Amino acid sequence: MHCTTLLLVVLLGCATSCKIPKTYKPLCGTNGISYTNLKALQCHNKANPQNMIRIAYKGRCLRPDIRECNFSSVVKNVCGNDGLTYLNPAMIACKNKLQPKKPDIFMPVLDVKIIGKGKCKTNTRRRKVPNKMVKPSNVTGAKPK
Repeated sequence: MHCTTLLLVVLLGCATSCKIPKTYKPLCGTNGISYTNLKALQCHNKANPQNMIRIAYKGRCLRPDIRECNFSSVVKNVCGNDGLTYLNPAMIACKNKLQPKKPDIFMPVLDVKIIGKGKCKTNTRRRKVPNKMVKPSNVTGAKPK
């Protein structure tokens, strides 16, 4: 069985073989595709055992061109200062490379740095967002409340 995946994971051909919960906990796969949750990624792997996909990082893929990054799928988990566990240091480098360099109202600029080897502790959330976010009053057409 071949499973076709689309951005934000619409899985075709997997419905009969996998039960995917509606829980939205997005994951970015090493193929540059966002999966709605772990079960959706596992369903893809079950349907495509010759093309196993790993989790690059938690959250939606920043851009589909993550495939342009040179990274290995070797598991050497590292903890980023955003509180997320990455498969290996190359995943952090890729995320930083693809991240927009100018902040916008929806996403601050945050270069992720490694703060430790291994998985992040679940109760640790060390997100340091620089004070470089665009304020609504600075956006053309925005009015202060």
